[in-house]
Amino acid sequence: YSKSIAANTTEELTFEDDGITQNIVLNALKEQGKEQNFKKVYGGLHHILSGKDYRLLREGNTLFLIKILGNNACHIQLINADSPKKVLKNILEFLKAIQKANYKEVQFDTTNQKIVDFLEHQGYTVKHQNNKNYVVSL
Repeated sequence: YSKSIAANTTEELTFEDDGITQNIVLNALKEQGKEQNFKKVYGGLHHILSGKDYRLLREGNTLFLIKILGNNACHIQLINADSPKKVLKNILEFLKAIQKANYKEVQFDTTNQKIVDFLEHQGYTVKHQNNKNYVVSL
């Protein structure tokens, strides 16, 4: 679907390697008790990735759905099947990879203040935009 924007440790996924993607999506949904939504979620991923505005990267058992915003900025959503400790490591690896691809700003939505605190502790500048939207400066 696109050229990779990732560092060596982060893999860009296409729907040719469905096994990994499917397992992560299914396990993430199982964690939420929503495995019955698998076809809808997976089909939605396939649909939006067929366009040019989205990319999908993986680190560990975390998928990063990236919407390209322009001006070296993107918005991410996570689909996570890793432990809380591992997902934080995965986020750091993702930020390193996206920074190597010359992105300067990553937007994300969260209600989990621990993620914001963790990123700030790692030296990132995190700004609260509105409601649950945050921006990490790279």
